[in-house]
Amino acid sequence: MIFPLESLIDDQSLRVIKGRVTISNPARLIGHLAYHAMMLEVSLHPKPGLVTSLSSGAHCDMDIGTFEASAQALLPHMIRFAEQGYCFSEQQMQKKSFGSNKVDLTVLLASIRPLGLAAEQSMFSATKGVNTHKGAIFILGIVCAAMGYLMKRRGMITPSLIQHTTKSMCAGITRELSQGNANTNGEKVFKKHGIYGVRGEAEQGFPTLIAGLDVYHSAIASGRSNDHAMQLALLRCMATNMDSCLVKRGGLIGLDFVRNNASKLLSQPFNPVQLRHQLTALDTEFINRNLSPGGSADFLSAIWLISQIELLTQAE
Repeated sequence: MIFPLESLIDDQSLRVIKGRVTISNPARLIGHLAYHAMMLEVSLHPKPGLVTSLSSGAHCDMDIGTFEASAQALLPHMIRFAEQGYCFSEQQMQKKSFGSNKVDLTVLLASIRPLGLAAEQSMFSATKGVNTHKGAIFILGIVCAAMGYLMKRRGMITPSLIQHTTKSMCAGITRELSQGNANTNGEKVFKKHGIYGVRGEAEQGFPTLIAGLDVYHSAIASGRSNDHAMQLALLRCMATNMDSCLVKRGGLIGLDFVRNNASKLLSQPFNPVQLRHQLTALDTEFINRNLSPGGSADFLSAIWLISQIELLTQAE
């Protein structure tokens, strides 16, 4: 499933004048692309253990229809994340005119947390209580807010700017893991195994996401299809991601099984057809072991989102 540029023009986020693309509503554009990213991720097939257009993977409580309903419910929230970053940047620029030069981006993170909780409620309402996108809300929420901030402040987006901004936003966020009563899966995994999970990724500026983005860029540049590039990017994330979703399902043994198998596939020069066969075989093994690398799938959505916004801001 590919969403051409023309499909985004009607959403009032882009203008085309004399063949030149102009971004007229950055937050709306970011939000709609985040929605498309979620749809592309779930539609991609095959993906080991994950929901796709043709399979429910290792999940018995969800399918592509569940994800479609969830993504549609999350669309307005993605726009709000981006708007919050855009408005925050505007406020900081106004402060500078009064002599304040310090920008504390952890304040931006704090400001989007209520938006994240509202997004989760919308997701659960749309899916009748099924958790389809909780990890994606966390990752895409931060990334969309960072994009909104950068679009207002700099007018362009690059992977290095995304990494620096998200790292500044999430400074100290892993301290939360040792506080409270371990209500979330991430907190439970940290207390039992010392794994920082997605909070650790966020505090470092999402290095696994950025590494996957590099693989995606390289594959596209070498003439690979979007699907093949996304599958390679997914494998790159799976090979290194300390995914608490996997630890919950299969323990550390399951985590190592996924990471090792993803690394093996990446080390071999499979063509697209061969890779599809390998991923299909691995899907069967993951399903038998009840393994689903959901955290890496969430990164994959963000990878496609960043790649498209990067292209559009460079094209302006």
